Amino acid sequence: RVIDRLRKRREVAGVSEETPDDRIRSDVDLVIAVNRALALMEDDQADVLVLKYVHGLSAREICKATGRTRAAVNSSLQRARDRFRQLAPELRPDSGGRYER
Repeated sequence: RVIDRLRKRREVAGVSEETPDDRIRSDVDLVIAVNRALALMEDDQADVLVLKYVHGLSAREICKATGRTRAAVNSSLQRARDRFRQLAPELRPDSGGRYER
């Protein structure tokens, strides 16, 4: 998850040779890439991703918030994750943690 990568980067910040400006620039690039991908997604897919990964809701809580069935939410989450990976391949963990433009 993107948020986990941000947290991990902050945990090891003392070991890194990155300057604070480099870390800020990297975080800004990450936010831009996430927002760009979300903007290109269908609204319902972006919504379930934001509810899950930004607001931290469980699938059950997303069901209550959206009035959708558990199966519909799980399906939407899976499709949304797949679409997000297509739209932002530079954010994949195997990309080396660098944000390509």
